Amino acid sequence: MNPGSLPFRYRNLMPHQVRDILMVASFYDCFVLEEDGRFSDRLLSQYLSLDLSSPPHFHHATSGKDALAMLEKRRFDMVLMTPHSSNESPTSLAYQIRGQYPDLPIVLLTYEQSDAAMYSEMAGDFGIDLVFLWTGDPRLLVALVKAVEDHSNVAHDTENGMVRVILVVEDSPFYYSAFLPAIYSEVLSQVNSLLPERLNERDRHYRMHARPKILLARNYEEAQSLIKRYADYLLGVITDLRFKKRGKFNRRAGLHLAKYIRKHDVDLPILFQSRDESIKPALEGVKAHFVNKGSPDLIKEIREYMRRYFGFGPFIFREANGTYVGEAQHIEDLVHAIEKVPDSSLVYHAEGNHFSNWLMARSEFALALEIRPVRVSDFEDVPHFRDYMVARLKSFLERRQRGQITELRDSTRLLERDFTRIGSGSIGGKARGIAYVSHWLAEAAIHSEFPEVKIIVPRTAVLGTDFFDRFVERHQLRERAAQESSDRKIRNLFLEHELDDEVLEFLKRIVNEIHYPIAVRSSSLHEDSQLQPLAGLYSTFLLPNEGSLERRLELLSRAVRQVYASCFFNNARTYLTASALRLEQEKMAVIIQRLVGSRHGDRFYPDFAGVAQSHNYYPLKYSSAEDGIATVALGFGLTVVEGGKALRFCPKYPNHLPQMSSVKDALAASQREFVYLDTTRRPRTNVEGYLASGGLELAEADGTLAAVGATYSPANQMIYDTIYRQGSRLVNFSGVLKFGRFPLAGILSELMDQFRVGMGSAVEMEFAVALQGAQGKPEFALLQLRPLVTSGSEREVTLSRVKERIILRSEALGNGVFKRLTDVVFLDPDLADFSHSRDIAREIGQINHILMKQHRSYILIGPGRWGTADPWLGVPVTWNQVSAARVIVEVAGKKAIDPSQGSHFFHNLTALRVGYFSLDTTRKNQVCDWDWLKDQEHLRSSGPLHHIRCRNALMAYIDGRSGKGLIAEAPPQEP
Repeated sequence: MNPGSLPFRYRNLMPHQVRDILMVASFYDCFVLEEDGRFSDRLLSQYLSLDLSSPPHFHHATSGKDALAMLEKRRFDMVLMTPHSSNESPTSLAYQIRGQYPDLPIVLLTYEQSDAAMYSEMAGDFGIDLVFLWTGDPRLLVALVKAVEDHSNVAHDTENGMVRVILVVEDSPFYYSAFLPAIYSEVLSQVNSLLPERLNERDRHYRMHARPKILLARNYEEAQSLIKRYADYLLGVITDLRFKKRGKFNRRAGLHLAKYIRKHDVDLPILFQSRDESIKPALEGVKAHFVNKGSPDLIKEIREYMRRYFGFGPFIFREANGTYVGEAQHIEDLVHAIEKVPDSSLVYHAEGNHFSNWLMARSEFALALEIRPVRVSDFEDVPHFRDYMVARLKSFLERRQRGQITELRDSTRLLERDFTRIGSGSIGGKARGIAYVSHWLAEAAIHSEFPEVKIIVPRTAVLGTDFFDRFVERHQLRERAAQESSDRKIRNLFLEHELDDEVLEFLKRIVNEIHYPIAVRSSSLHEDSQLQPLAGLYSTFLLPNEGSLERRLELLSRAVRQVYASCFFNNARTYLTASALRLEQEKMAVIIQRLVGSRHGDRFYPDFAGVAQSHNYYPLKYSSAEDGIATVALGFGLTVVEGGKALRFCPKYPNHLPQMSSVKDALAASQREFVYLDTTRRPRTNVEGYLASGGLELAEADGTLAAVGATYSPANQMIYDTIYRQGSRLVNFSGVLKFGRFPLAGILSELMDQFRVGMGSAVEMEFAVALQGAQGKPEFALLQLRPLVTSGSEREVTLSRVKERIILRSEALGNGVFKRLTDVVFLDPDLADFSHSRDIAREIGQINHILMKQHRSYILIGPGRWGTADPWLGVPVTWNQVSAARVIVEVAGKKAIDPSQGSHFFHNLTALRVGYFSLDTTRKNQVCDWDWLKDQEHLRSSGPLHHIRCRNALMAYIDGRSGKGLIAEAPPQEP
């Protein structure tokens, strides 16, 4: 076959391409997939390479009814559904579509691991072809479409173009959703990089048609069928060990499959990915390799295996014992290497078909097929075989180079103004929410509803995750950070290295353009996602952005690198492990955003800021959960998200303020300090040193207390809604909520209603308000928008059916049953002294570490607010200090402290499905059997803190319908 004719053969490949996708999803899901997934941008270059003029186009339907109507009007190549599109079950809709359009591919994209597993089991019964779990990795969108296309094209392309096939055998959506994007990314990027530079753009397009096709099998019979059909085209197999065979789960199904393969092909690369290390000896008998599914470097190890054994990387010459000899990047290099390598290495690679596999990966099929059947034994000796190989390769290169023109490419990018995206990577979850809000505000009617207020997203620039990848890979920081246990050492490790020139040039342009305070914020792939929000786990820095250009650039650069470093901090590692996310998949984008506020001498801060949630976990009698809740504080919102004292109110009922229902309650609940940016501070290198806190007298002097403050008069035991009287100052927001100085409640209520519909779920917003905005008009700035986890499993829990001894009963958040709770760590409310709360947090962390190593789950009980930054309100534990706790109970102590909702700590607990109880024994039907707890086996007691092991394991039950829960002894049959 003449290699020069191959591009013409390639033109006929890939006849079935996904051009139009019907996406049945909520408005927000649609925006996420289009904007942050960058479906169009990410696929554009790849689809041009596949001879398409444009990437797939989305057509949006928000309900099953709309979807069916659209299908009647036009042809679609694929249906993509999410579970949040409407009240209709996705399985019901898929069943209807399959009945009317039997050949139309249907893919379901879920956000919950439990949902993915459930839908995957029933997919075939309802006509769903594939179920994927959204991992926050935008590459999943590429993999999703490519999987559909490969399935449709593989029969045609193998027969007509001899394209290769990679078989992946995996039944878990969690795992194949994680590593299929990596496999596709590797195949697409490597094939593209391996195309010779001499090719013009047209021939590059045609060559990309012949990339290896990736097929997914989810059981033994499906895998065996594909192997039989495409045996002559297989490039390699990546398989799980345990999956279904003959309709039942078989612990060695993968091994059986490998033995079947070896009956027909002794050299085909086979990679096992499993948690069962005991299988390794058996794999030697089938010449297969192994990677541990639980490895933090799983995806990296799969990628490296593909490069070495599937032929995607450079050709590495080795001896049979693995000794490195040399390598070749291109075919030209291969010629020179074959002329020089030892006979033993040449024979080793020839007998293993390594040369033909490597050429196949480069789409050089004719040459690969020509040399594949040739054996060293066909020649008089090794030197004659060497001469043959050199002659064949040189002849091929001479013919290939005739009449070819190499094209030069340029990739210049320009900054935009309002929401600037820098780089080609993902912008991450937090920036995705900001982008969605910015997009929504451009067309929203809310501006006319509140014409007196400027409702905005602050000017924002985002460094994409591609810059993070380059920085981390260039300096091998992922591997080096994994070896460090100290956050300080990890931070210093990142600060040792400078950002590359391209990033520094972008940062220089930013500081040249802006001369106001800025926030440098994290935006990781998974942050603020439907899957796991990761709220507050990563670093944020507020900078005054003053001084010389060089000084401002240096501080901005340091802040960016420290945000990168926070991706590997202990808190983040522990949370990701608990959430079943993989640290190696996490990537970090960085947001650089204008700070909203006003300057008051050397202080800069917003008049007030806070958090609003469209779902209230603990609604009072006059309101419902759907009315939402807001928490607001004077100054920066750090007071709220770190669990400090702040005012809570329902935007639908702004005049109902339970915290201010009596003078005693108001004095106990009122904010006493606020957070501001101190522009006088001049830390030499530390970008964390600009925040400060001050008393209300500073805010009064600045003129910002008047709108939100009040006065307590000891003389007559009264609180007055003004600061123009003698007495102690309080914060009750009467000027805003009672007298309408600013329409905060109305704006929040409208936004929550709109975003709840747009995102198809409950939402949480962070906001800031400057009463004197940049143009003299009050500014309401939306800083962040994220989905809000409101329930656990859909299992119906009926508390009245629990017959065992009840240890605790109270209000609770979530839904479901928590089993095998063998330990309890509790802080005695009668003895707790919050002056030692930091010491208590450290001791809890030590107990947590022990229980983590023992793989035990426990219940954490104590007074006050868990995870607060204010040690006088509760115990300031961090996530990695309580990561083994499956249930956490907040007990109303001597002080009246509201539940923690609104804080990042609380948000992450609910997202991880940690059972959350709020106990107030002064209320009816709320109890805790402290005597029972104290009667158990005490493993550790230190003052008020006790660690007990229960004689009988406990179970926690939460009824999400009523918002009630209880903890009881486990039934006898439960382990």
